[in-house]
Amino acid sequence: MKLIFVGHRWALPRMIQSAEHMGYDVMGILDKHLNEKTYKGIPVLGSEDELTTSTKYHNCVFHVANHWDGSDTGARIHRYEKIKLLEDLKLNVVHLIHPTATTCDDHVIGRGAYIDDKVHISKDCVIGPYSTVATGSIIGHDTVTYFNSQIGPVVMLTLCDIGHNSSIGAYSRIMHWKNRLYRHKRLIIGSNTRIFTDINMMMSVPDNHDQLTNDKILPTREEPLNELC
Repeated sequence: MKLIFVGHRWALPRMIQSAEHMGYDVMGILDKHLNEKTYKGIPVLGSEDELTTSTKYHNCVFHVANHWDGSDTGARIHRYEKIKLLEDLKLNVVHLIHPTATTCDDHVIGRGAYIDDKVHISKDCVIGPYSTVATGSIIGHDTVTYFNSQIGPVVMLTLCDIGHNSSIGAYSRIMHWKNRLYRHKRLIIGSNTRIFTDINMMMSVPDNHDQLTNDKILPTREEPLNELC
């Protein structure tokens, strides 16, 4: 089946490798922010807006390639808009798993999710729709990521919920067993919340907040986004 990437990112070659490993034939990219004829060796077919005016690609499957790491508001909105377009049109969106990623039994990976290289998904985990788990991260047992949550590279999570449209920065880790109040509790990272780079997460963080350092949590300045699916 032919696959079209909606949006682009510098790590697209790994996503292409994932798609081909799963048996998809990568047709090209739809992205109104790309002016080149090709990107990373893949044809740029035009703008994703064509999906609203023509049905010529509607028999393909789709995957949103845009990445948001929690730092760029523009990238956050671009990714969300592309997801909303595909959801509104009810197109066939698929998840992708890199061939070097490993998964245990009893896990769920939602449509549109991307599991990058050298990631490990433990048992009883749910990776929500359009969530991304970046290179080298370990998703420990009983972890749930909700819609469009973005897990950065080399992150360690276990026994926690990551709310929708939230991001976990690179090298951050769940360490609530060091906090007596949370040692035997499930950690909840709220929706529209950002955990910055290299944070030891030892307590829950409410919706619409940013954890800037290990002990500094402030209300976010980002506009809250809705959960689309």
